[in-house]
Amino acid sequence: MNNGVSITADDVVVDPPPAGKKLRVMVDNMQIINGCQTVNALYHAKYDPALKDKFQGNSNVLLRIYHIDPANQPFMEALIIATNSQNAIRAEDLVANDPPQKELETEFRKAGVAYQRKEGSSNGGRFWFVTTKESAAMAFIAVFWENFASKLRNSASRREIFRKGDEYLEIFSWGDDQPESTRYPAETVKHRAIQILAAAQIEQAMREMIAASKADRRRQGALRKATYFLARASYLQNRAVIEAEMKSHYDTAFNQQSAQEFSERIRRLVGQSRAGVVRILDQAMHAYLRTEGGDEDAALKNTQFAKTLETAVQGKQEEASPST
Repeated sequence: MNNGVSITADDVVVDPPPAGKKLRVMVDNMQIINGCQTVNALYHAKYDPALKDKFQGNSNVLLRIYHIDPANQPFMEALIIATNSQNAIRAEDLVANDPPQKELETEFRKAGVAYQRKEGSSNGGRFWFVTTKESAAMAFIAVFWENFASKLRNSASRREIFRKGDEYLEIFSWGDDQPESTRYPAETVKHRAIQILAAAQIEQAMREMIAASKADRRRQGALRKATYFLARASYLQNRAVIEAEMKSHYDTAFNQQSAQEFSERIRRLVGQSRAGVVRILDQAMHAYLRTEGGDEDAALKNTQFAKTLETAVQGKQEEASPST
């Protein structure tokens, strides 16, 4: 038995039909909150070349339309849970329609970036870079928050970020809406988008370099697990230049060309520092295991190792600085 499709809309206009005609309904900002699989199945049944000849005429599917004030977010979240009671609801799914998520999506589109606040959604168009709100949050935290990369190795800690506590608000707010304790502030949504793009490029560049390395499978696997730590170390090694790059774009046009050029410069910095930060990671891991014991997997989930790495990077920077 099919439960139909449930959608929400900011505005709904019903056009009563003349006798014998079909009802017309116009909706604004439609969002499917239940029944995506049904919609996909109907689409493929009608348009998939292997199936369309077997599609037998019209099909009737129950459609529920909920007219909801966009400001009434608590009711929206309760409705999503209620209409998906047969499915597990992730904390990430409940924030997809938050105003900050929509603002980031709009800001990134100006730069030719697809910011997927909902799973699999790019809203059409051609994009040179695609990220999800989950990936964006992880990269942002790993790069800009001190001693936090270890928590990203824990799936429970990752899910907790999207429960709209202080950590969520620190990432997905700006200006006067930010908590007082915000670790890495942004004045505007544009500033936050630039910061997220920088973090995402650092992380992705590091992942691509690990994949392209000539290390054996075991070594590559170990480096992949440490990607967030390497991204943080790369940022710390190049912090002054990366910060200057971001600030130079805060008050200038943020379009596809400038975003791509900005990303290329960030990636070059990562490439230039990769070998150095890998050596620092190895040295920090050796020092940690020598004093704390355990194995590398356990170390990568431990905040103390994150502190050890931060100290190691700082030490290398001091060695490289000319004495006064």
